[in-house]
Amino acid sequence: MNFTENSTLVDFLNNLGQSDLYSFTLVINAYIDNCSKLNIDDVGFNTYTGDVYIGLENGILITSRFGQEVEYSINYLGMDLEEDPIFNTYYEAVEYLKTI
Repeated sequence: MNFTENSTLVDFLNNLGQSDLYSFTLVINAYIDNCSKLNIDDVGFNTYTGDVYIGLENGILITSRFGQEVEYSINYLGMDLEEDPIFNTYYEAVEYLKTI
């Protein structure tokens, strides 16, 4: 489920379970702490992985699942990446983006 113009923030939040809501707060806090000057391109919940995520304009995803610590990964849309890089910090993800 993606948060788009066709749904409201209320609908998005109401569809999250308790641990998903906690994950959402972790993701929001990570965004505020690390990169709040960047625009958010997407907010959503991946029903296959259980990830709650924020997609940033620079191609980095901030994710959390089941209330676990946030992870940072690269949004693959438009990128031809052979590996699945996951980072513990926003800084590591930014440094990786500089290499591709």
